[in-house]
Amino acid sequence: MVKRKDRRWELFKCKRCGKCCIEIGLPYDPARIFEIANFLELSVTQTINKYYGSLLPDDKEWVSDDNKRTPCPFIAIEDKKKKCSIYEVRPLGCRLYPFDTDFGRAGVDCPGAKIVFEKLLTEES
Repeated sequence: MVKRKDRRWELFKCKRCGKCCIEIGLPYDPARIFEIANFLELSVTQTINKYYGSLLPDDKEWVSDDNKRTPCPFIAIEDKKKKCSIYEVRPLGCRLYPFDTDFGRAGVDCPGAKIVFEKLLTEES
């Protein structure tokens, strides 16, 4: 579980626009790959080959294929809103987005984050 003590997370509400899923795509999370594979009822090898790229012949390294990862293959539409079809086991990068990722918001204009920053600016005034 990700602990969020930051005020930004208290204010954040995802707008389910899917911009992060569409523009950034599926992040690789080696700690979660087993959970994702199990959730999908696939082997880790099948999961990597189908959704991330391809395993090298030694089965220890993989090569990313952005065409498989972007947009995220797990983005789904429900009631005109975007949702994650593997939400329960989504990668850490998804759990930490849009505030605590190593890559920031990766150039994506997240409407939920924008609202948070506007509220914080108003509070500071």
